[in-house]
Amino acid sequence: MAIVDSVVFGWVTSYLLGSLPTIKDVLSGNKDLDKRIMDCYQSALKKWCPNSIIREKVRERFASIESLREYMLSKPKDEEYGVDRLLHLWSDQLRNDPICYNYILETKVDRISEGVQEVNNAITQVDLQMNSRLDQLAEMMQSGNKDRLKGFLRSFIDESIVPLIEYLKVKTALSVLESIERLCVDVLQSESALLSELKYLKGKSLRYLNPKQAIDCFHEAFLLSPDEESYIVTELRNCLNKNDCEGARSLMAKLQPNNMYRQAVEIVLSDDPECQYSLSLDLKNNSVAKQEICELMMLNGQQEIDFLFESGIAKDSPYVLSYSNLKEWLYLISCHRMAISSVLIVHRDSCGDKYRNAYDLVNRFVNLLSDTDLKDAFPVISLLYHIGDI
Repeated sequence: MAIVDSVVFGWVTSYLLGSLPTIKDVLSGNKDLDKRIMDCYQSALKKWCPNSIIREKVRERFASIESLREYMLSKPKDEEYGVDRLLHLWSDQLRNDPICYNYILETKVDRISEGVQEVNNAITQVDLQMNSRLDQLAEMMQSGNKDRLKGFLRSFIDESIVPLIEYLKVKTALSVLESIERLCVDVLQSESALLSELKYLKGKSLRYLNPKQAIDCFHEAFLLSPDEESYIVTELRNCLNKNDCEGARSLMAKLQPNNMYRQAVEIVLSDDPECQYSLSLDLKNNSVAKQEICELMMLNGQQEIDFLFESGIAKDSPYVLSYSNLKEWLYLISCHRMAISSVLIVHRDSCGDKYRNAYDLVNRFVNLLSDTDLKDAFPVISLLYHIGDI
């Protein structure tokens, strides 16, 4: 498996796609660094296209970093010129220049800090609103106005509970959902859509805390609203968990052909998952989809999953940890574990970039996880980190 320093490659792609300031803005006042980064690019360009005559033909498009950036922003097909290899070569050159590499690492730390602070501010805001919302709920219940209570519950769920789950404050979300379920029985029984949403959110809150209970909640949500796409997806997992392939196929047909989960299940249920996967170009570039396929295959008793990791590690990790990107984190960690042949002991002083990169990734994940309600939900990953930190 090819190993690319994910931090450097992430910096390169983020800059080219415009999620970082331009080189001119970033490097104003630091001409030496500016020159080093440009030199690294020119060295990569020569390795990418060693024939000077051919290189002259593509000079208009790729002579400078800015021209490459304009090309990338035009959303081309990488295979048109084989630009993906150029990006990897440039990443290699930057990685081997100590001044450029240190700068990129500092940029990474700053962006992580900004991302974490943004999430912490959002969590604080939700926490401040929670007590007020609970007081309002008590008032609504005393008023006896069911229509107003229904409207309030929908707002409460969307504005307070959903963000708690997204920020992995799932124990708090679960506690509030159980209170609503207990106190608002009459309203919920008369509003199946609202009750099914509550069951679904309970399932999400429990998914990594108590998977068995989560499956039960997801199943109840599906029974109440069997045409809701999100509930069909979770019921698909339930079918595969029970080895009910026919049930999974029936449910799969209810999803659109381009639905990521439908495509994932088609791969899992095919006679040749690896071949079917090779035809799914959209999924091959989607870390969440690949993690989903991996989990579904394991649920279905299939152990041959190496083909899901053959593209190597060429993606930077997210700056924050949330429910939405948790699967992306898990896939990247699995990529690193596959790269070191599933060796559990990853020491920060280990020889070789692939070991240091694995340790750095797990280190960031465990530290971010420690501030959430899921800090004890991934014991194998935590063990990998703690052993490596001895």
